Parts: sequence; structure tokens; C-alpha cells
Amino acid sequence: MRIVHVSAFAAALLAAAPFSAPSPADEVPMTAAAIHAELETGATALMTAGCATSGCHAGRFPRAGLDLSAGAFPASVVGAPSRKAEGRLLVDPADPAASYLMAKIVGEEGIVGDRMPDDAPPMAEADVRLLRLWICGVHVAAGGGGR
Repeated sequence: MRIVHVSAFAAALLAAAPFSAPSPADEVPMTAAAIHAELETGATALMTAGCATSGCHAGRFPRAGLDLSAGAFPASVVGAPSRKAEGRLLVDPADPAASYLMAKIVGEEGIVGDRMPDDAPPMAEADVRLLRLWICGVHVAAGGGGR
């Protein structure tokens, strides 16, 4: 499964600065940077809570050398090469659809090893969508555009 279908939507959403979003109190203008920051906050919370656990991607010796704990994520994945899939980036700012992190989470054909999280049910679809949007936001924040 590729995330190309999400990138055009996310790029349009994130590139539409300023974007007015309704607020309970009143309307607050949302910039692309503010939207990206919100997505990153959600992605960070999701990854640190679900993946940065003892025996997985945290501690002195995180699996695959990938630290997803608070303070390490998102820097540990954006533009970082996969240690399992040669030539692929965990989060590819130039090509969100090629991001190996999503390939591992959704169990894309051709991944090395098992879908993540292993020994657990697949990630909830809402969480997968959040990560996809965040990865697309990384692309837009890095100067990329829609597809």
C-alpha cells in the first residue's frame, strides 16, 4: 500500500496558509506551520506511547537502533536511513510515499521483517491516517508540494 492518495490532500491542506479553522471561542487563523506542528505533536505522542516502550524502540539498546522516545522522535526518523531496507529513508521528506516507517506500520509488501508493531494488533486506522498526514506535512514543510 502506498500513501500517494493522501499526499495530494495533505499538501493542499498544509499549503493553504493562512487557513481559517473554527475554534470554540472564535475563528483562529491556522498557518501551514501551525497545522504541521499540531500533526507533529500528535505523531510524537502516538509513537512515544505506542513504540517507545521497554524492549522496543527506547532505552539503552532500542530495536534496530531506532529510538522513538520523547526527545528523539521525530529527529530519529526524518531523513534517517532504514537499517533494514537499504536505500530507503524512514521518513522521506522528498517522497512521502516512499517512507519506510509507514511501510512497516501498514505491512507493505516487500518490507524486511514483520509489520509493526510486531506481536500486537495493527495500528488503528485513525492513527495510521495521523502518521500519513504528518509525513506529508514533513514533505510540505521541507519545501515540497502536492502531487
